[in-house]
Amino acid sequence: MESWLKKTRIKNCLSQEELALISGVSVKTIQRIENKKSKGSIYSIKQLATALNIDPIQLQQNELSPNTTEQQTQSIIKLINWSALIVIVIPFANIIAPLIILQKNKDNNLVSKMGKKIVSVQILWTFFTLVLAISLPLLYLWNIDQSYSGSVPLFIPVYFIAIFLNIIIILMIAFQLSNKNEYDFYLPNLL
Repeated sequence: MESWLKKTRIKNCLSQEELALISGVSVKTIQRIENKKSKGSIYSIKQLATALNIDPIQLQQNELSPNTTEQQTQSIIKLINWSALIVIVIPFANIIAPLIILQKNKDNNLVSKMGKKIVSVQILWTFFTLVLAISLPLLYLWNIDQSYSGSVPLFIPVYFIAIFLNIIIILMIAFQLSNKNEYDFYLPNLL
């Protein structure tokens, strides 16, 4: 059975060396706690708990509830994904809202890692939507050799089609997040 420290460290995507650097606790102490050769001093437990964003009292009692921490992390990642839907109402908020949530939870490595990927997808979607919304009407006008006389500017239907595609992307990411315990599916990371 793995120790509470190792489980938590792995869930936060940290090596022993990275945890040592963040917490100020030596790698040797971390190894001894993970191998259950030591329970760790109060200072070490407090430093590790702070670095892992966990309540030190739970750690001192070795009664870490990984499900609660994992559920909170999953909820935050899902919130970052769902917050991109605000683009339906406010253009460019699909980047701003997830970034605000990501910034508030930047201490959690898994939230940071997955949040950056979700924001990267939204940045790419926004870029391609802008390119399409500008270039398709121009391309249409260039090929027709006359001005467009429709009552709705061409960029508006292009934008709504792109929003529909973004909703599908958000739903696909949500489906992957809810069906996988490990966050190993591929998303680009621009941040």
